[in-house]
Amino acid sequence: MFARGMYDGLLISFVESTIGGWTLVSIPLREVLTVLIILLILAVNLPLCIWSGQLGLQRSYYTLNRLRGDPVRPEFGSEPLSKLLDIVSGAIIAGLIAAIIFSYL
Repeated sequence: MFARGMYDGLLISFVESTIGGWTLVSIPLREVLTVLIILLILAVNLPLCIWSGQLGLQRSYYTLNRLRGDPVRPEFGSEPLSKLLDIVSGAIIAGLIAAIIFSYL
């Protein structure tokens, strides 16, 4: 997860520097396509990576409780998407929008 975050940080800074060099008069099509592909990578892979980390953490917690002999709630791990995924996805979208806005200021 840490390595994924470091790589995504580089992608976000590349998008910010690319968009920062644009003017309203000239926007190169090649750079627009590059930024679009990077945004698709972030929009699809990052939430899936966070979700897999969250599922792994749930499974580890479940296994730890079973090894200790503690009872586990029957509904534990039954929710398909947690609120953590929604919160992190919203934070990433807000960060990207803020990066775009601040690059034009």
